[in-house]
Amino acid sequence: MVEADGSVLINLSSPLKSFVAGGFGGLCSVFVGYPLDTIKVKMQTQAILGETRPYTSAVDCLRVTIRNEGVFGLFRGMMAPMIGSSPITATYFYGYEQGKRWQQKRPGEDLT
Repeated sequence: MVEADGSVLINLSSPLKSFVAGGFGGLCSVFVGYPLDTIKVKMQTQAILGETRPYTSAVDCLRVTIRNEGVFGLFRGMMAPMIGSSPITATYFYGYEQGKRWQQKRPGEDLT
């Protein structure tokens, strides 16, 4: 639908809107958390890789990773969690929205 000022208004039904918002939220959570998880895994596995410990702290691990692999080294392998997390989170949001609808006595009524 096009408004009078020329802006386009997308009218998604509430369950679809919740599903899309949940999918986007899942992508964002992986994007933000994955670099921290990468550092955690590198710190956990450093003793397995050899006798010497290449990292003295998490900050040192971050510094060495960026120096050796670049910033993208923190995001290496992120596609699989993104593909898995997005539909799961979308389903959670959709289920929450549907659960709220089923509990309402009248459409649009606030739940208390």
